[in-house]
Amino acid sequence: MVVRRLIVAIASLLASVSLLAFVVSRVLLGVVGSAEATSGLAEELIELPPVREAIADEVVDRLMQEPEIAELGASALRAAVDEVLVSGEASRLAGEFGVAAYDVFVVGEPVRSVEIAPTARAAVDRVLGAELGAQVDLTEVGPVDIVRTERDVDLSWSVDRLRFWSNTALAVALLSAGVMVIASPVGALRRLLPLGAVVAVAGLLLIGVSRSSGVIDLSSAPRPDLVRAIAEDLLGRLARPGVMLFGAGALSVAVGLLARLVPGR
Repeated sequence: MVVRRLIVAIASLLASVSLLAFVVSRVLLGVVGSAEATSGLAEELIELPPVREAIADEVVDRLMQEPEIAELGASALRAAVDEVLVSGEASRLAGEFGVAAYDVFVVGEPVRSVEIAPTARAAVDRVLGAELGAQVDLTEVGPVDIVRTERDVDLSWSVDRLRFWSNTALAVALLSAGVMVIASPVGALRRLLPLGAVVAVAGLLLIGVSRSSGVIDLSSAPRPDLVRAIAEDLLGRLARPGVMLFGAGALSVAVGLLARLVPGR
């Protein structure tokens, strides 16, 4: 009896830790798991006002470096760029930035470039009209280079390891659950009480982390509003799995309480 209880207790602990590791690794894979995932994330982030403003500022700054275009005025160019980005150009840029970022920070490529000339051309055409805009030379409006410096985090190892951790955690969780049932069916149900409590607490922790961007010190960041908006969005992605874990944990606690009414054997 003691041995069975010990086996069930250890298996329940392993199941709890493995389930949490599986959920977190799957969330991270949704961000850096593939170029498509990173591109999709970038297209979602572009909807955040600070991110869209940062891209608009970059395009306008590039345009203002050309004397012929600068004569149009920064305010007129900014209004035109904003209109172009709203029209759908932002999604194209975001997708290309996402793929470029994946290639550089995950795959390990030294540099990737994203062309902003089409955005600049569309903005100039909105200010001058297509006929006059076509006469403006934009060949000097070069691409934006995505480069990983020595200070940047190397993520080239992340995808393979995350997939390994995810698959291993799922396998361990399922195996632990099977051991619990085989060792003692009623005991396994009873262990759902502490197991559910651990899972529920893990869910609450994820929910707490999802709302913790406000405590991050961004005073030294070059654009705190931009970094905070991205941090809020990325951390906020932990809220849904946190709620799911909390719900599963609460259900397990309820089942575990009911199982304790069954005579042990």
